[in-house]
Amino acid sequence: ALELTYLDSEYNEIETEEQRINTSNGKALYSANPPEDAVALMIEGYAEGDWDGLTLLASYSPSGNFIHVEQVSDGIPAVGETIQFKVNSTGRVSNFYYEIVSRDKLVYSDYTRSSTITFRTTPMMAPSARLLVYQILPNSEVAADYIPFEVSPVYPHEVTAEFSQDEAEPGDEIEIDIQAEGESRVGIAAVDRSVYILAENRLNLQQVFNKLEELYMQPQVELHEVSIYPSITTRGAMDVFEDAGVVVLSNNDVPGGKEYEAAGKGGFWGDGLWRG
Repeated sequence: ALELTYLDSEYNEIETEEQRINTSNGKALYSANPPEDAVALMIEGYAEGDWDGLTLLASYSPSGNFIHVEQVSDGIPAVGETIQFKVNSTGRVSNFYYEIVSRDKLVYSDYTRSSTITFRTTPMMAPSARLLVYQILPNSEVAADYIPFEVSPVYPHEVTAEFSQDEAEPGDEIEIDIQAEGESRVGIAAVDRSVYILAENRLNLQQVFNKLEELYMQPQVELHEVSIYPSITTRGAMDVFEDAGVVVLSNNDVPGGKEYEAAGKGGFWGDGLWRG
């Protein structure tokens, strides 16, 4: 059985629905139509004495327009293969602009008039990347969504190196046999192992964390701004851009999230659900 409870901005339960659903291999698809003033949806599932719950928070848009991106192609593509995404939009806008971010860099940018986005993966997108899609509404508001995806890396050049001997005395000649595919420029760097002795007097990463723990994990007084009232924070287009790793400079309206605080309302969040 499935029980859905909708909360408004005052943490009032505005609608509850129950539904018995049939599953296939433990999965089922269920569609719900939340009320317009709902800001949170609590989902509780019951099956043969077991229980689990999940809370979904609404996104925020001043005009009530959103987009959602999902991957529709199967599996994880290798470099050079195509990947396909579907964009669902509540607004009637013809253009979807999209950016692909990988390794903290913008590696591809384009736009489409179709709700389907298809492109060929590149080595710069491996092993993982993020697809950011946004649209500019007639009221100059921006709606956005992003989705991470994976790409199996394929190295276009394989390079191997073999030495004529495993150990050598100072002054001995050593031959290096390097094999590469096609025309290649191969760089060789030699490091005297004695320089590693210097590293003994340097802090490694673990030592840095240990020192930070000594400095900041000791009992001490700190002041944090807190509220005794529960709150719900919905997410806007600006949060989507930030999560995708993109900085926005625009004169369009890129709304941030909105926080709803129920002052004087008793209750708490437990097991991911609101307990009033």
